[in-house]
Amino acid sequence: FVSRFSADLTMLMQSSYLGTVDSDHARALAIHPATGDVYVAGVTSSAANTFPSVAGGAQGSFGGVRDAFVSRFSADLTANDTTPDAFTFATRTNVSVFNQYTDSGRALITGIVGTVPIYVAGAPSSRYCISSGNRCSCDLSAGFFVSAPGVISNNQSVCLRHTSAPEMDTATETIVHVGGAAGKFLSITGTLFAPCNLDMDGDGIISAPKEGLVLLRAMLGLSGVATTAGTGITVTQWATVRPLINAYCGTNFLQ
Repeated sequence: FVSRFSADLTMLMQSSYLGTVDSDHARALAIHPATGDVYVAGVTSSAANTFPSVAGGAQGSFGGVRDAFVSRFSADLTANDTTPDAFTFATRTNVSVFNQYTDSGRALITGIVGTVPIYVAGAPSSRYCISSGNRCSCDLSAGFFVSAPGVISNNQSVCLRHTSAPEMDTATETIVHVGGAAGKFLSITGTLFAPCNLDMDGDGIISAPKEGLVLLRAMLGLSGVATTAGTGITVTQWATVRPLINAYCGTNFLQ
């Protein structure tokens, strides 16, 4: 048999039998570092040509007293279509050091049937949440980013979070496993003395009502719609430049 546990060994995710009517022995096991696919190698004496999933293989029939075999399982050890369509997370650069809320943005999960396991690995601070909409609302994770393994369904979104590195110029990695696939979120802390791009809306003009007041808000630690009134910055302007200042200047101001 082959069994899959969560990364912290606290939850049995899935098990599968491997073999048939006679003696079958697994001798080696490997896990693909990117997809999580499980490879099992061994020997079998099952002469009834019923060893599972040999059709289409290099040698589909029993050839002797004991045959070698190599079997490949999806990461979640299930037979459903559990490998989602490709999904990615953009790398965040120039992140402030030791930022506890370094978020990935959302990735839409498509191409799976039913529910599939989801879990994170990588940095000890790695978390994920599941959302039903096009934002990281985490409404399907009780409003929180979590570390415990769970399940996700087709057309739901996953968002990742970790704490950035405590040093400048250092990468932090979170890998999320969704069924038979995986995606990586990477954040890199800012380079010491790197300039901050003040033209945050890209119009070629450094405007006092826009960039100037946004930077003032940043220096004062102001965030949120409630503090927009009376600052000379509209909600629309703040919504436009907030993610840009976060990307360019290593901050993490929330909506």
